[in-house]
Amino acid sequence: MMALMQELFATDIGLMSLGVVVITIGIVGYLANMFMKLSAEPPQNTKPR
Repeated sequence: MMALMQELFATDIGLMSLGVVVITIGIVGYLANMFMKLSAEPPQNTKPR
């Protein structure tokens, strides 16, 4: 099993797919964090005076 993992990560395709997964998770987490902040506290200009 470990030999299979080493062989997978030794190839460029394995590294590329791993990088794509990490980048995708990072972007999704960043967007989710921004969305939570926006929905938690609305902008100041929408509040009634």
